[in-house]
Amino acid sequence: MRTHSWNSFILGVLAAALAGAAACSNGQAAPAPGTSASAPAVIVTQASAGTVESAIEVSGNLAPETRVDVHAKLPGTLDTVQVRLGDRVSQGAVLATLDRREIDAQVDAAAAAVNVARAALDAAEAGLANARQDAERASNLYDRGAMAKQRA
Repeated sequence: MRTHSWNSFILGVLAAALAGAAACSNGQAAPAPGTSASAPAVIVTQASAGTVESAIEVSGNLAPETRVDVHAKLPGTLDTVQVRLGDRVSQGAVLATLDRREIDAQVDAAAAAVNVARAALDAAEAGLANARQDAERASNLYDRGAMAKQRA
């Protein structure tokens, strides 16, 4: 049965039920056949095609099938967030970007620390070279008898 026919059928049944209820509600018996009686007043409406919607309301809590906690590999401040809570994402998708200024400052500080360590190594190597030369000179002077054993 099509929607239009179904709606017309329902309206017809309702109209007949209302007419019967109105006739019975006035407390009078139905007139005998062949006698005239006044017809009860009935509201008539033109039937039209439409859709019947049904819905069900339930209460409860929705929970995701899976939940994933996301943790940053690096500390820092977020610059942009690409997704919102509840969005679907695929593996490897960029969720957020970090503010590069903090990371760049950390890289610069590490590079400066490396340069300081290299300078300290160079100074230590120069000190070692001077100490070797002093030891060699003292040994030569001792061998020639120009320096006392306590100083060599």
